[in-house]
Amino acid sequence: MRTRIVSILFILVLGLCEMAWAQDERGERLEQLKIAFLTERLDLSVKEGQSFWPLYNEFSDKRKTFHNEKKEVGRIMKDRGNSLSEKELRELINKVHSADMEMLALEKKFAEDCIPVLGPAKTALLITAEEDFKKRMMDRLKDQQGGRPGLRGR
Repeated sequence: MRTRIVSILFILVLGLCEMAWAQDERGERLEQLKIAFLTERLDLSVKEGQSFWPLYNEFSDKRKTFHNEKKEVGRIMKDRGNSLSEKELRELINKVHSADMEMLALEKKFAEDCIPVLGPAKTALLITAEEDFKKRMMDRLKDQQGGRPGLRGR
């Protein structure tokens, strides 16, 4: 009986590891698609790419950090909002707004850092190209789901 339980637990852990690996693989594939899309859309030269991608990767990492922090605050408000004091809720709301302001400052600094590397025209194109990429990926996801709303729509 004990070996059967251990076997079942092993299979469950293995399944969870496979799911996490597949999710990481999808994330890596998405990043590769984004790099190819932006490189083509911006028509980056080798020299521009060598200077631009380290800037972009640093910006992207910081953006993910802000997004995760904001998501965590949102999760706390959703899960425990009714049990938090007014003071705690105000602090969480301020954290969300502070994160938004810091993100805006980060985006502004990133654009300013890109101008010497890409020039103003390609920097402006970068902003629209990122939005186009997001839209294409969302459209692709909707197509794969057959137009059905995801879990967020429920």
